[in-house]
Amino acid sequence: MRAARQRRRPIVALESAVFTHGLPVAERLPVAAELEEAARQGGATSAVIALLDGKARVGLSPAQLQQLVTAPQAGKCARGDLGWLLAQRVVAGTTVSATIHIAAAAGIDVVATGGIGGVHRDVAESFDVSPDLIELTRARVVLVCSGAKTIVDLRKTLEFLETHAVPVIGWRTRTLPGFYVRETRLPLRAHADTLAELARAVQSYRATGYAGAIVVANPVPSEDALPEDEVERLIAESLRQAAEQGVHGQAVTPFLLEAMNQRSRGATLRANKALLRGNARLAAQLAVALRRR
Repeated sequence: MRAARQRRRPIVALESAVFTHGLPVAERLPVAAELEEAARQGGATSAVIALLDGKARVGLSPAQLQQLVTAPQAGKCARGDLGWLLAQRVVAGTTVSATIHIAAAAGIDVVATGGIGGVHRDVAESFDVSPDLIELTRARVVLVCSGAKTIVDLRKTLEFLETHAVPVIGWRTRTLPGFYVRETRLPLRAHADTLAELARAVQSYRATGYAGAIVVANPVPSEDALPEDEVERLIAESLRQAAEQGVHGQAVTPFLLEAMNQRSRGATLRANKALLRGNARLAAQLAVALRRR
């Protein structure tokens, strides 16, 4: 990480809650290695962001990554938890909201994740809106993701982003990706088919004075995508299970991801890993294109 900065090489930040709370324990280190390799293949250096030893770390050594993914009770740090968890010296994976805040503060322009949080399906009763959406309005980064996690209300999530003037650019798609689902029925206002076009759009937004996040929506690879009706069935069954077991708050997303993985016999996990790799690679390629411009 330090050498990359000194040589002015492109850097891509990676969200760490995808390891600590989005993957089974046995998959965490292998997937982290795959994402770092995907970033290298794209021409950039990766920097996992996490909380360790009372500090927000930008770029982890192999030993620090091992410490993070094997911590028996790693915390899950959103933007609003950052000060408290640092004060408590908690080992924690950072969600999108904390990751993009730290990345922007560190001067890293491009971040890769799986999917953003969003407006939850029971928002009328719970008023549950992910802090990811709030931080996207103010963190000066480009976030490469596969849309929002399918467990949220995608239509309301996209409407929130549009209302708050957060640009969402489809990467070779004209509709919002649905995490495990390649395409939804939600059209996007902007899409790019080449890296040059995408980099030019990012620079144009900055030139107009826009200082928030730019979301690049990259669909899951077609060979790993799941049909929308199958995903909806898995979500409904997993939500029912979560309600029966009284799961709520930050525990909901990791619970649903694991429940859906079990019900799909590993299909959702394969899709998750594939889209993470694709997003890390695209983020690296975009970071290179932006540096060249």
